[in-house]
Amino acid sequence: MRLAILPGAGGTFRLPPLVGPARARDLVLTGRRVDGRTAANWGLVDYLVDDERGVGARQAVLREALRVAGDVCRGAPLGVRAALRALRGAAEEEENQAYEGLLGTRDRREALEAFGARPARAPVFEGW
Repeated sequence: MRLAILPGAGGTFRLPPLVGPARARDLVLTGRRVDGRTAANWGLVDYLVDDERGVGARQAVLREALRVAGDVCRGAPLGVRAALRALRGAAEEEENQAYEGLLGTRDRREALEAFGARPARAPVFEGW
């Protein structure tokens, strides 16, 4: 409101389901900012990174982002893409289609073989 415009990127319709209509109304109408802990408690952010007293905060954020990205990258590329498609649709039909599309892939077979190996091993995904 301080810029005489609405919040962009769906701020008026994406925010209420996340934080509730009263909090959304407060944030949109006042332009009030919230701190990291509040944002995390309200479900607006997924991770909090210690700012290391202002020294190296960017490095701490980058390290955490790379750690999370590494976790994602350990998954099968086809599975990650299918999961993202299903999450965008947020409906059972999209999830079922994404799941069915993975059943015949080499990556899925590789994951099952790696899981069943004795001793178990990390799968090697090829994106097929």
